[in-house]
Amino acid sequence: MKSDALLLAALFAAACSATDILVIGDTWAHNSQAEFQQMLKTHGSNMTVSFLTEAGSSALTWSTPEKQKLITSTVANCTGLRAIWMSIGAVGTYQAWQNCTQFPTDPLMCAAGNGGIGQAVLTMMYAVWAARYPMPIVGTGYDLTASENCPIPKELIPSCVGNTTCYNFWQMWTLQEIFESLRIQDDGVVSLNLYGTIQKAAGYPNVDIGKPDLSRFSPSEYFTDNCWVPNSKGFTAFLEQMWQQYFGKM
Repeated sequence: MKSDALLLAALFAAACSATDILVIGDTWAHNSQAEFQQMLKTHGSNMTVSFLTEAGSSALTWSTPEKQKLITSTVANCTGLRAIWMSIGAVGTYQAWQNCTQFPTDPLMCAAGNGGIGQAVLTMMYAVWAARYPMPIVGTGYDLTASENCPIPKELIPSCVGNTTCYNFWQMWTLQEIFESLRIQDDGVVSLNLYGTIQKAAGYPNVDIGKPDLSRFSPSEYFTDNCWVPNSKGFTAFLEQMWQQYFGKM
């Protein structure tokens, strides 16, 4: 009897065979499906996109042997594949932030917990390349969250309470550093720094793509009520930058 992962791969194969872009990952990837399709349509692109996503999943989840087989078999079945967007890391980082309570005065110790996440992401990439190498993998470190109305900083990062810059730099920026370090290790990794995208879309002064205002969170009207995942308005702004910086140049 086939495992759930192999059965899913078999069902996915027919839909994936002619796809140009494959999106792998977590809630950001999962919830962006309508906006990604609309982005391609808006720009008159003939490219197609398929999604291998699981809301709430972590890099550690995707690096298990079963998930590695799923990634490898899916990529192998996507015979027309040209690029992959890998959105992953936030859930693991959220879990790593639990350690901040042990080092309340040293945010660097908390950030260091992301090392295991980087290795898990690399394992996911190896699963892609086991089927096809080279295959460009686009990695993004998300964007600054809209946590001004959420209790998360107080609950998980006591050392950063009342200090937005501390929160944004030590906890969010480390995700971008993961993809930057992987890009240095292998030129098949494309690291896009899109921090500040949503701030700029909202008209924040003195910000640019890759150069956010770390003293402020992103505006809450671009995010769902949980403050972590963009709504349609937020994804539209974020994906437009992905088009401008990468997919539109393919």
